[in-house]
Amino acid sequence: RLLAAGLPVPWFVTLPPGATVGTIADRVSFPCLVGPAATFSAHLAVQVSDPAGLESAVDDWRGQGSQGPDGGAPPEGDLLVEGVPAGRLTTVEGVLERGALRVFAMFEEERAAAPGRERDGRVWVSPPSIGEPERRFVATMVARALLALGLHHGPVHARCRVDVGGVR
Repeated sequence: RLLAAGLPVPWFVTLPPGATVGTIADRVSFPCLVGPAATFSAHLAVQVSDPAGLESAVDDWRGQGSQGPDGGAPPEGDLLVEGVPAGRLTTVEGVLERGALRVFAMFEEERAAAPGRERDGRVWVSPPSIGEPERRFVATMVARALLALGLHHGPVHARCRVDVGGVR
């Protein structure tokens, strides 16, 4: 629906049950996300950075063990492989009222070293480092995406990537 509305989206391919990673290898770049197409969520998908990681993630999601990597039953349908676009991860919080988006807050992800932890942590900062005109553009693109999905009323929590190439 987003593509049909002329909105930029990350590249993506589906991998049907029984198909090998080799059938999509020429259409994949890294990093990318792998997860069940029917319930795809970037939050639950596995991020991979190379072909071996892609093979492993596909095997995990297909339940080569007894369950998927999320601990649940492996998905039965297609897997979705989606590119991770460049740019700052930005979150828009608001409400959609009769098709008009009212933004309450906009956050930007910052990576911060967490003392005593091996991994860096995420910190959400508001307002984002982009200027007011860019924030209005992000809100406009999120509103267009919501309308393209057929939404007109209700709470909004939308994540997108923002860079000089636009909003995805």
